[in-house]
Amino acid sequence: MRVVDDAAAAEGLREEWDELADASGAGPFARPDYGLAWWRHLGHGRLLVATVRFHGRLVALAPLHERRVGPLTVARWLGHGLGTIAEPVVRPGHERAAGVLLQHLATPRRVLDLVECRESLPGLPALQQLPRRTTTAAPRDRCPVADIDPADPLAHLALREHKSMRTSLAARQRRIERAGLQMRMEVAETAEHLDALLPDLLAVFDAAEAGHPRQHLLRPPWGGFVLDYLRETLEQGRSVVLLGYLDDRPFTLSTRRCSGPARSRSGSVGTTRPPASSGPAT
Repeated sequence: MRVVDDAAAAEGLREEWDELADASGAGPFARPDYGLAWWRHLGHGRLLVATVRFHGRLVALAPLHERRVGPLTVARWLGHGLGTIAEPVVRPGHERAAGVLLQHLATPRRVLDLVECRESLPGLPALQQLPRRTTTAAPRDRCPVADIDPADPLAHLALREHKSMRTSLAARQRRIERAGLQMRMEVAETAEHLDALLPDLLAVFDAAEAGHPRQHLLRPPWGGFVLDYLRETLEQGRSVVLLGYLDDRPFTLSTRRCSGPARSRSGSVGTTRPPASSGPAT
């Protein structure tokens, strides 16, 4: 096992890391474009990218960083604090390597604070078996996931469990039609197109945050990281950004993470501005 704590060396891992993530079906938050962009803009402390190789081939990687807290160090995922759901990235057939990673990282003076992670975190059983160490795993939230068929991206709405969503969407569509508004969508697939749409993207996020403050991901301190990440993944063909308009008024945006050149959706984040008092609810 090897720990990479230098940003330039971690960048040098990018191609292997990406290939490993593709092979394992890793989510977007365990990939180098997300983790390294976050580290460049928001990272503090020490980079802690742990790797395991088998006959020279990268078979497992844990994308972490650590900070000093009193006499201890606390290791967390790259992207911690932004709802990141990360995990060790493990090549199929090498599942034991995840346990090797976490056991090696769990030193007496290091706390592994692996929030947030999937319930079936690779390597967790090995971590729980360590003697003289307490490992606590507790559910904090449940994140619903819909599998999207690129050939028919709306097929999942026909499922029984999505009846309330179908009803809500139909009601909103009727309100838009009664108001005589036209809805259209701009799809940014390049960094240049993203930058051209940026004033309207900011307008949607500004209005949404004014009505229900959470995290304004396009303003400081997060904006530099998010825009850097989006520009990079757009140019790689790994994401698209969608901006919805009612007539000429931008009112909703969503990002789609893509799996491969077909741009099939594997994850999304979106926000909608509150409706104007004279307009329909959106």
